[in-house]
Amino acid sequence: MLKHCLLHAINNALGGQVLTVDEIESAARHLGERAWLTVDGRGSRERCAHYDDHDGSFSVLAASNALSKHGIRLERWRGGRPWERILRDETTGQFIVCVEYGRPDANTGEMMSHTIALDFDRRLLLDSQARGPLELTLKNFRRKTGPSPNYPDTQIVKVYRLARF
Repeated sequence: MLKHCLLHAINNALGGQVLTVDEIESAARHLGERAWLTVDGRGSRERCAHYDDHDGSFSVLAASNALSKHGIRLERWRGGRPWERILRDETTGQFIVCVEYGRPDANTGEMMSHTIALDFDRRLLLDSQARGPLELTLKNFRRKTGPSPNYPDTQIVKVYRLARF
């Protein structure tokens, strides 16, 4: 399993190492320390969320928190238009696309997932598991985010836009 999938996608989208493992780990720890479940208005001191996994994966909230120090945030994007049209239009900016493969990992039992980056300014699809950047075309997009013989239940679960503030 590839570790730091979200971290790689963010840095690929931004065109270099902007976010470090230490920054995102620190943000995940900070969020985890503040995340306590409240039951009936009383603090129960039970953990209610995990912002990192033992395999090196991080939550979007931890990544967004770490990115804020760089003047960037991850905004949930609900395009409302079919991808065919979005890829044809004059869309600009960088996006992170979270994909689930519809099958649990044999070792962990967790749902298998991956994160890729789209850079509309450079018209690139960036995937840390690929041998290099791909041209951002509908064919390449579908190949990376759609069903395949090995993963027929693959689907996009969330999309985020990298926004500067």
